[in-house]
Amino acid sequence: MWRSTFEELVRRHAADGGDEMAFVICEGFLMLWDEESLKHLDVRFFADGGSQAATCGADIYEAAWKDPPGYWDNFTWPAFLSAHRQLFIDGDVEAGLASPDGIQDLVILESKLGIDFMVNRACEVILDKLKAGRKT
Repeated sequence: MWRSTFEELVRRHAADGGDEMAFVICEGFLMLWDEESLKHLDVRFFADGGSQAATCGADIYEAAWKDPPGYWDNFTWPAFLSAHRQLFIDGDVEAGLASPDGIQDLVILESKLGIDFMVNRACEVILDKLKAGRKT
């Protein structure tokens, strides 16, 4: 459904003489802490899955790359906590609730609602931005 929706939108945009439209998806464990990088993102999403989801992601990553012993616990996870405190109520990343107030135009995607929900919500937000005439 979403693919055809976006293909039609791009087709109409081109037919109306609009500039070439590009969609770029950037993903990263520590992407939202750098304000200079944020300036280049028209839509910002944060998948809130808590420490258990992050640890699961680390396990998948380690299947392809083996970090030195203690690297996750001593460097990666503390860096995530430090970089993302502003996204959580009372700065409590592990038990707190995510809040979009820490970063302008941030959309929180709750992973506990499932991947289908997250994809649909992200596509709705992008489509709304496009329809509003904002570049994405």
